[in-house]
Amino acid sequence: MFGQQVIFSAANQSYGFDSMKVRTVESDYPINTIPGAPDCIAGFANFRGEIIPVCDIYKKFNLRGKVADGMNTIFVNTNEGCLGCLVDAITEIGAVGEDLQMTLPLIARNDKTNYVDGIIRHKNALVTVVNPDKILSPEEWKTIHALLKDSK
Repeated sequence: MFGQQVIFSAANQSYGFDSMKVRTVESDYPINTIPGAPDCIAGFANFRGEIIPVCDIYKKFNLRGKVADGMNTIFVNTNEGCLGCLVDAITEIGAVGEDLQMTLPLIARNDKTNYVDGIIRHKNALVTVVNPDKILSPEEWKTIHALLKDSK
């Protein structure tokens, strides 16, 4: 179900992206802010000539604190285009066995957790599997596309 994951940390919690969705991981990648962007957008990166929105995972997932110094940016493919995600660290890249995968309990499913595809038991910890296509809402993508169109 989840296959190979890029596991990362934010606020001492573990998350994972399907490795097939990850384009690359960069350290201390330069980001420029643009007024009017959704609150969870830290800024925009010029990634190989393409202007990419960069999401602050702490803000989007309502985590306490802020991205650690020496931040890492994971660039992932989504249905709307590439999205950068600021995270504390990449902890592992590896395959996940079927016996370690769990679905998100019904009590935890709501509009604010629709980006969660499931949970993985991994090395005595739980890893939240994140669907990159659902990190940003359609309204947030609409705002981003309008900002990018206006900046051209």
